[in-house]
Amino acid sequence: MEVQVKGLDKLLKKLDKLGGSIPQSTQKALLKGGAVFEAGAKAHCPVDTGNLRDSIHTEAKSNDQVVTGTSVKYGPDVEFGTGPKGDPSVPHTTKKYWRYQDAEGNWHTSHGQPPQPFMRTAFAEGKDKAVDAVKDSIREDVEELMK
Repeated sequence: MEVQVKGLDKLLKKLDKLGGSIPQSTQKALLKGGAVFEAGAKAHCPVDTGNLRDSIHTEAKSNDQVVTGTSVKYGPDVEFGTGPKGDPSVPHTTKKYWRYQDAEGNWHTSHGQPPQPFMRTAFAEGKDKAVDAVKDSIREDVEELMK
């Protein structure tokens, strides 16, 4: 999912005219916007051990690209569900069930798990707040340079 900030070009042009660092200001602003998504995803993330929630992070990929997500391998399984209970818009295994053995040696049968969207929910709820955070951050940089 991607967010575009309308009016950002105008603010960046002002910053440039004032002698500010566009790449640095842009990255700082995008990180603030990403932090909005990160907080929302953590708030909506289902918690078993806390590993998934704790793995949600925001990082800069470049001066003009920031990514919020998780590196936990099972994150997409939680977000979209699995097997026949999973989100039908996402490809899932065709298995109707599978068996696995836990650490104590007990056997379990799974018929899949329903989706528990935490990233998509954070995006839907937070996109306007994230855009405002980006704009406010750059506006603050412009105002600081005008002092």
